[in-house]
Amino acid sequence: MRCMHFFPVRPSAVLRPLVAAAVMSAPLCAQWNPGAGDWGKSDASHLRVMTWNVQDGICRTNAKDVATNNWAALVRIVAVLKPDVLVLQEAGDNDGNGTGSGDDSVSQLGNVLDMFLHGGNDVYEGGVVTEYVQKYAPSFDLPYVFVSGAGDGFNRNVILSRYPFADLNGDGRSTLSNLPSIQSTQYVLGSGTPGPRGIPIAEIDLPDSTYALDLVMACSHLKAGSSSSDQDERIDSGQRFAYYADYLINGGGTATPDPFGKVNDSPPAASVIGDSAVLIHAGDFNDKVYPAEDGVRWSTRAQNSDGVGAPDGPDADRTDMAVDAATDPFTGSQVTQGSSKLDYVTYEDSLVVAASEFVFRSSSIPGGALPAELTGFFSPSAASTIASDHRPVIVDFEFPSGDCDMDGIPDSQEPDFDGDGVIDDCDNCPLPNPDQADVDMSGVGDVCEGYWCHPTFGTGTMALQFCGDAFTTQGTVTFGPQNAPGFLVVSATKLPFPVPLVPGPDSLHVTASILVPITTGPGFSTPIGPPITGGAGPTSVVWYAQVAVIHPTALTLFASNGVALTLIK
Repeated sequence: MRCMHFFPVRPSAVLRPLVAAAVMSAPLCAQWNPGAGDWGKSDASHLRVMTWNVQDGICRTNAKDVATNNWAALVRIVAVLKPDVLVLQEAGDNDGNGTGSGDDSVSQLGNVLDMFLHGGNDVYEGGVVTEYVQKYAPSFDLPYVFVSGAGDGFNRNVILSRYPFADLNGDGRSTLSNLPSIQSTQYVLGSGTPGPRGIPIAEIDLPDSTYALDLVMACSHLKAGSSSSDQDERIDSGQRFAYYADYLINGGGTATPDPFGKVNDSPPAASVIGDSAVLIHAGDFNDKVYPAEDGVRWSTRAQNSDGVGAPDGPDADRTDMAVDAATDPFTGSQVTQGSSKLDYVTYEDSLVVAASEFVFRSSSIPGGALPAELTGFFSPSAASTIASDHRPVIVDFEFPSGDCDMDGIPDSQEPDFDGDGVIDDCDNCPLPNPDQADVDMSGVGDVCEGYWCHPTFGTGTMALQFCGDAFTTQGTVTFGPQNAPGFLVVSATKLPFPVPLVPGPDSLHVTASILVPITTGPGFSTPIGPPITGGAGPTSVVWYAQVAVIHPTALTLFASNGVALTLIK
């Protein structure tokens, strides 16, 4: 289990100070122990993908201030599971929810999802949103939201992500509401369409410090129904997506996207994504394949693109993709709707491994194992049933580890004090900021700009600046008798970076260190440069340093051997 601490610095920056923080308590270790009410990831570096058909409960006309309706149940369950990427089907249908009429537009559903996650005023129904995800999981967020412009006149598919969308293949866009049309070729025939709700795709930039790969996330809500024509439409959708994935995303085994020119992609992709990003395709595939495989599902196309002969699926290595084996951890059931499994997560298993996979069903959870986010619900065991007629499917993926500091140690094994997925040696701010946004390119993350200021390096000196309170202090430290060892100790509400001493003739042998006691985690000591040595000389050293604190009254400086120290404003 990964549970790390300590402090960040991005090594590529020249002379950037070592910065660390203890403002917040150390992140709790991730836990996967449903029997104890803990549904977190077993390893914080895993990527959690969750798919859920929410049966119209997330729409603009739904009551968002009622603690007992489907909206409230959806809120609490998302707060329990805290996915890194969440794909939703049947969002935005007011008729289907029975609370209004019409489907939400893209912008309306975007506003609804913001209220779902963050609360605020209900801009459609009036009043205040009292049931929202961050009410029950304050530190959880999915700030990047893509609402598909493709719909069936009723509902829409949505992709929400902890990490930002980014153009990975050079076509000038990071999201796509639906597959482009594909000319007849091989197993793709005629002019069919990829399902009534389209297949939205989002390219996602995962932090390099944690993940060696990025992500291409696709979401499907395939045609419902048990007739042969319904089945044909599902097969047609699966074939089209398989061709798009195999030939445009992965180049069909070549270095050229769409090598046969059959995908009417405009603007065209400039490069193959291939094995630089993992493709995950999840959603409500609407095929009854459990308990008996009595239908040909989309995943057959994922495993074998033309449906016959040897596997030739659209995995990056042109073998079959994998289909989740998620089950209810308490009952072992694969069922996600009624008596069938209709909801799936499929993925390129040549690139990633499914570490944990499960179906979440509140009615299966023993009373003593209910997660905290559900215990206050009026009927905790019924939360899943109230939320939707489908049960969510969740897969935690183990990615190849990045090594951003190139020290030969996988980033998944290195400290991440603030738990934002960027290891300390590469983090530009010790406050959680997984996107590492740095608008002014200062080397200090935007989240930290209010607290941290930039060092000015001269010949062995730095200015001491209290950035959060904008005043400068110079300190003069007088050490004790000749050859007395000593060190500086800096204690603050935020961990400071090392305080370099100005080298020069001195009669002392001094090793300067920073020791910071942290009530919620270990203290640490970092040597500061080589010992200062010399012959006869002054018994005082003037030092200049930058120490980042929010409240200067919390800063304490003293020498280990009890000698004098003064701060001059």
